[in-house]
Amino acid sequence: MTALTDLTVIEWLGIIKVMSLAIHASGNCNERLKIATNGVLNDLGLPKDSLYVSRKLMQRLRFEFEMDFHAAVDRVFCELEEVADNASLSHRLMLIYLNIVESESPITSEEETLAAELADALGLDIDYYLQNDRTG
Repeated sequence: MTALTDLTVIEWLGIIKVMSLAIHASGNCNERLKIATNGVLNDLGLPKDSLYVSRKLMQRLRFEFEMDFHAAVDRVFCELEEVADNASLSHRLMLIYLNIVESESPITSEEETLAAELADALGLDIDYYLQNDRTG
């Protein structure tokens, strides 16, 4: 994974949004998936202050998901549509989402539905991601 100093703000925010989406894909906060998000944050090599801000942003998104799940999901997708023309970032965000939701168990129907919607927002083919090995 790329260090934060190599990320743009748009990339960093996209990663935060996708991680939050993955944690809340079932409609509730899945506390067990937070371990996987910690791994993503650690892989970014964030300095302490950036790690703190990242966690605060995720707390804010958690609040938004808990207040109105569908509105929060719609807002995240609308914001992520802005990066759809960046194929590399879109691919990376999709892989982060799928790696998190599959970290504890096979993908659930709710997680797969959101994956399809995420792929649509990012301009990606969900069938490619669900049918191909993503471990490489």
